[in-house]
Amino acid sequence: MDGYRVSPVWVGYADSLNLFFIAFLTISLILLANFAESDVTAVQESFSDVLVKTIGPEKLKKWDAEVLTDGTVRFNKPDNQFDRGSAILKEQFKSDLNDFVPLYLQVMNMPQFKGRINEIHIDGHTSAVWNTLTPEKEAYFNNMVLSQARTVNTLQFVLTHAAVAKDYEWYRKHIVSNGYSSSRPRIDNPSAPENQRVEFKVIIDDPRDPKQAPTAKKRKEWQIDIVEK
Repeated sequence: MDGYRVSPVWVGYADSLNLFFIAFLTISLILLANFAESDVTAVQESFSDVLVKTIGPEKLKKWDAEVLTDGTVRFNKPDNQFDRGSAILKEQFKSDLNDFVPLYLQVMNMPQFKGRINEIHIDGHTSAVWNTLTPEKEAYFNNMVLSQARTVNTLQFVLTHAAVAKDYEWYRKHIVSNGYSSSRPRIDNPSAPENQRVEFKVIIDDPRDPKQAPTAKKRKEWQIDIVEK
């Protein structure tokens, strides 16, 4: 028996439908990604605005600190934080942190932010300087050890603050410390002292990122599904 012959018109129509669905799916994914990005950015900017109002310009000036639009709090004056080559917090930095931590936690615990926070990073950065006799690569790793030790000590100070005690387990699981050595300079000259700083950065849940693995409750709330590989 002769096989059925499919009209070229129907083949072309089917191909057009496939192309239409592929284009529709691509556009939908792009729109969803843009929406998620704008949502994360909006939460970061709102967090930043509320934090600035809560802390106030006088305290920020006193600490020589600034709040960036993504919610990062940057302590800019290394002389207030640590002695050269040391990871021990100076009394001035302890005093600044003692004032800063309760205000920072106050904003973090506001209903519009608490449920969206994935992590809080305490990041330490150094300049590229070690001493004149140390090769560049060795200086980089020496500063890596130093920056990590500084952020660990800062984390320890934060987690032993009285304001943390009430919800210690949550903070212990969500606040992490990172040392970056001179890998992320603020200005072009990696040896400049302006690159030395400590930053507190809030990481907002991003439904586009499988690594953040939002809880099942959040995935249901946001109507998203994440396939973990």
